[in-house]
Amino acid sequence: SSYCQSSCLFPLGIVAMIVAMNIAMNIDKKCQNPSIINAFTAFLLLICPLSQTLAVEANALLTASNEQLVELQNYQTQLEDLQSEFGSYHQSLLEPLAAMVSLLNEQGDYEQLADIQNRQLQVMRTVLGFEHPDLVPQLQSMISNQIHLGEWEAISDNLEHIRHLQGSNNSDNPEALLGAIEDQAFWYLSRAYLDDKDTRVRNFFLARGLYEEMEDLAEDTFGEDSPQM
Repeated sequence: SSYCQSSCLFPLGIVAMIVAMNIAMNIDKKCQNPSIINAFTAFLLLICPLSQTLAVEANALLTASNEQLVELQNYQTQLEDLQSEFGSYHQSLLEPLAAMVSLLNEQGDYEQLADIQNRQLQVMRTVLGFEHPDLVPQLQSMISNQIHLGEWEAISDNLEHIRHLQGSNNSDNPEALLGAIEDQAFWYLSRAYLDDKDTRVRNFFLARGLYEEMEDLAEDTFGEDSPQM
């Protein structure tokens, strides 16, 4: 997107100056009204600095985009070297993968970002284990990207995964599990608007079932008449 902006803005500034100069020459030849000539002179004084500013900003965008591309290629090379030396699921891969995620997010390349995030999750599961609580922030980051891509079912799956992790790691903190279930319920209510008409009713009843499940869990945990309930 940065490259597109720079490639569009730079010619725009040049064209604006050329058109303005041609018009000014024609006015000078055909028009003897000083007020019109003075007004257009003021317009030229305005548009020329603006064109220069557009060109400078376009060049800056292009430079930044090229630098990011080089940086991304460097991290890819580093990742391949580490894979070759330590294997495909070594802890050392997490650092370049995290750096690539940051760059791709800045660029708005959500498709490639999703691939890298999936790779991150695979390595983290191998290094940390399938039940580690640090997987929760990773899944939440993946959900944010899946919203950009419109992958509604994948979001539902990851919210279910988060619920499982919260239940496994927070036996002494039921509020974490309740929060995970609430996120699921809210998401299914959202899908009642996002999905096709054929699935809206299903999503609504799934959300309602989750809210009832939250109520039962809270009652079992805190007691029906407790302040926490």
